Amino acid sequence: MENLEVRYRHPLLVNRDSEDDYDSTPCEDIEDAKTLAELRMIQLSWAIRQKKQWQEKLGRPDVVERWKEEAATAQELLPSHQKLSANMISYVFTELEAYARLSEAKTGIQHACNDATFCSYSLIPDDVTQVLREGIAELENVPEDRKDWHPGSNDQVLDLVHPSLYCLAYGQSLVRDDNGELSWAQPYRDDEDDNWFSDKYAWLPSDFFIDASGGASLTSPYINNLPKGNTKLYSIIPSILSSFIPLFERVLGAIDATHRPGARRGTSTEASDAQEEDTPLPGRIIHDGDSDLPCIWPDDEPPEEYSTAYANDFVGFPGDTRQERRLAWAASFPGVRLPDSPPAYQGALERDFRVADLRGRTLQCIVKLANIQLTPEKPSYPGGSWHVEGMLNERIVATGIYYYDAENISESHLQFRTSIPGVTYHAQNDDMCTHIVYGLTYDSELVQERGQISTCAGLSLAFPNIHQHRVSPFHLVDPTKPGHRKILAFFLVDPTIRIPSASNVAPQQGSWMADFMHDNSEATGVAGTYFARLPVEVRDEIVGLAFMSEAEAREIREDLMQERGHYVDMYNEEVMRFPYNLCEH
Repeated sequence: MENLEVRYRHPLLVNRDSEDDYDSTPCEDIEDAKTLAELRMIQLSWAIRQKKQWQEKLGRPDVVERWKEEAATAQELLPSHQKLSANMISYVFTELEAYARLSEAKTGIQHACNDATFCSYSLIPDDVTQVLREGIAELENVPEDRKDWHPGSNDQVLDLVHPSLYCLAYGQSLVRDDNGELSWAQPYRDDEDDNWFSDKYAWLPSDFFIDASGGASLTSPYINNLPKGNTKLYSIIPSILSSFIPLFERVLGAIDATHRPGARRGTSTEASDAQEEDTPLPGRIIHDGDSDLPCIWPDDEPPEEYSTAYANDFVGFPGDTRQERRLAWAASFPGVRLPDSPPAYQGALERDFRVADLRGRTLQCIVKLANIQLTPEKPSYPGGSWHVEGMLNERIVATGIYYYDAENISESHLQFRTSIPGVTYHAQNDDMCTHIVYGLTYDSELVQERGQISTCAGLSLAFPNIHQHRVSPFHLVDPTKPGHRKILAFFLVDPTIRIPSASNVAPQQGSWMADFMHDNSEATGVAGTYFARLPVEVRDEIVGLAFMSEAEAREIREDLMQERGHYVDMYNEEVMRFPYNLCEH
């Protein structure tokens, strides 16, 4: 692995250590906590931006007024500490104009459910999608006993091209260096990699050159697990990746560790009062600039009345549980200071917006093609688990997914969450304050949701790997007929890092090499090569010694999946489920 510079934030570079009180220490690879109020504001904004032609409708005062009325009405039945204030609603609607300015009419690219995720519902032309479908049909139309159902998926996830099969196996796969010398692949790691680096396996990307216009061309000899004879997919996958480059450039801009956007905080002053680069422009939630968000209590300490109310079980306040009544009591306490926003957008979104430039570079992408297929016998998909993609071996920083086909399935979402540091402004053990403002109580997991997006057919989506994601459950709409959802995915390796790829690791599929060895033609076979002089039996022996059989590749995949499943569990335990320590200041 060649490390030119560590620039883009990565989830596996987070190192929580309770003994070092890391839960309250800022880290460039972890997102700042957001107040629940801001998360609700983002949720309202995204609900509007999911509407068709929302940018054009912003120019219609009658439509905007109706949206505002609907937003205000939705607050009426909520507890007071969960309501969006008039300022917050006003801010959201004035901020929509900034989101519109940052979207692209030609490609349909816009911010999605959080400020680091981007999407388009019209990115890929229909004629390109048709070629994609035709190429994938060649992979789908195989005998039932040749279909590769993903292990553990109850024969519902069909792997067409998956990186875990015929992966790079350290000590077994051959890698060619810059001088053309072959050697066994060896894991690269340093002391910081110990927790999240595999000594056994890695996924194998392909290299794509991005020209000055943003067009992608495959420079590796092959895409792992995609047969070379599938000319339609080999021609159309680089074309689709070209369309995804602007999405990836926006995601990388959002996770650039050399530019940490100012926390989405704000003051009620004008944007012109905050010109210094290191001073955040006014954001969604008001605070006084450099300090932390104020405590909700008037005297920055829990009031004495709390003990009496606690002893009386918070009787008289709304809620079915003590916790609900406790929050209602706190929100109604005289002088309580709930977070609020400025009455209008003042520039923070656009100030923090960055676009990386990937033109003129060679990108490494891991390609995946998969279908989720439901039948009347198996009519429901239970959903996926929370995870990030890959390990430090692959250094995946972003994922792009094209949902090119869906039929007879209910609505499904891709959900996001992220790890956060603890917050430190509160009084000691004041979990009432942190609960109302951030949703954190004593021993809460330091995790916050980052929204969700409906994964309808035609959606192109790109998001950072610092956000865990999972697929929500879905089912057949008509339970008497089959249904499916089909995707093409790109896993983008950190552009500042080089890892072994299909450019310097020859295909390991024994069946591919056997076909070559038994082909005596000059165009596609051994004619004119050294192998043509060898008996067929010797050629077969070479294939058996130097390449993976299908059975061996499947065994390695099982071992890889077991290893990565262990790391997913460990990551969730050590990073995502890290407890919040209320005793720290």
